[in-house]
Amino acid sequence: MGKYHLNLSTRPFPAYRIVSSIMLAVFVVLVAISAGQVYGYFHYTELANGIKDSERNLKAETEGLAKQEQQLRTQLGGTLATAKISEVTYINSMIERRNFCWTCLLRHIETRIPVNVHLTSLKPERGPDGKIVLSLSAQGRSLADLADFIDRLQSAEVFEKVNVAVEEKHQNDYSITMTVPYFPERDPGQLKERRGD
Repeated sequence: MGKYHLNLSTRPFPAYRIVSSIMLAVFVVLVAISAGQVYGYFHYTELANGIKDSERNLKAETEGLAKQEQQLRTQLGGTLATAKISEVTYINSMIERRNFCWTCLLRHIETRIPVNVHLTSLKPERGPDGKIVLSLSAQGRSLADLADFIDRLQSAEVFEKVNVAVEEKHQNDYSITMTVPYFPERDPGQLKERRGD
């Protein structure tokens, strides 16, 4: 008969120990991988929830800013813009009045007005295109005197075409109301006069 070897001790055979060690190592590795995956899942889920919360907050903030922008646009398109434009226009007109040389203008008119003609009113205004337009009223003994005055104004470099708006005949004389564009920058002596040279 053959011989049988019985292992009656609690120790496994050496070959079983190697296999058990390998299986235990594989199990530990699998548990570690599974634990890492579970941790990664919860971690990235938490990050995704945080991103969703941030997105909701940003969306609400964007909507609030859009409403504020709309309100500001409404204000700017309404009374606020009109008030600012009026204020700027007023300040510009004050600057223009301060820089306007009345002496130069009166010198140009005085040197061209005939003896039998005299001014009754003179008002400079700035037109929509930025040009200065003079509104003048004058009285003369005859239409020829007034026509001579108009010709003299038009011959000056600082004035352009005269437009007669009203012409009236009185008992002893004639009167006209006219407008004429005025270009003070064409006068080379104006800068010296304003500086006091």
